[in-house]
Amino acid sequence: MENRCRQAGVVFQPMVFESLGGVSGEAVKVIKSLNQVVAAATDSPHGEVATRFWQRISIDIQRFGHRALVRRVTRLQDFSGDGAIRYGGHRNLEIPGGL
Repeated sequence: MENRCRQAGVVFQPMVFESLGGVSGEAVKVIKSLNQVVAAATDSPHGEVATRFWQRISIDIQRFGHRALVRRVTRLQDFSGDGAIRYGGHRNLEIPGGL
């Protein structure tokens, strides 16, 4: 991705988000800068652009967390005919009607 950005004349800035949405101070500065550029380019209020950005990030983090959970559950499931998912022999999660 960094090479593709460089070829397009764009500076690549990797950012890491915690699973609950936390980011480093450096990443917050980059995000604020991007939001200001988008606001200026779209003639929109900065606060509106920032709100939409954080809403989108929140939704994406939730989706990726859900997908990770589903992948783990799918790998660890042991349906013993009763529709319960078992971890280490313990009944932890029940899904009505199974998956």
